[in-house]
Amino acid sequence: MNKIILIVFCILLSVSIGNTQECANVNKIRFLPDHKRCHYYTACVNRTAAPLVCPSGYHFNFEKQLCDYPSKAGCIKCPVAGFVNLAVHGNCRKFVQCFMGAACRS
Repeated sequence: MNKIILIVFCILLSVSIGNTQECANVNKIRFLPDHKRCHYYTACVNRTAAPLVCPSGYHFNFEKQLCDYPSKAGCIKCPVAGFVNLAVHGNCRKFVQCFMGAACRS
């Protein structure tokens, strides 16, 4: 029974971890935000992506590269329809371009 659980775990791990476009140019350890869900983020390690989740009640803070209080994390939720530019809280020189629910920081 333990062998079956281990095999299933290894299969699921190999499916969930892989090369993704967002980590293709990341040669070091870097954490990237999920622009649709504030408490999710991606760990990029040597061009390999691994999805991660912050503990309950926390959001991913891209600037600090850690899970933080939502009021400090600066997560921006893009509207699911249309195109819009949203200001980054606390920085008048940065904004996020949203298109159909997906975000791209400037």
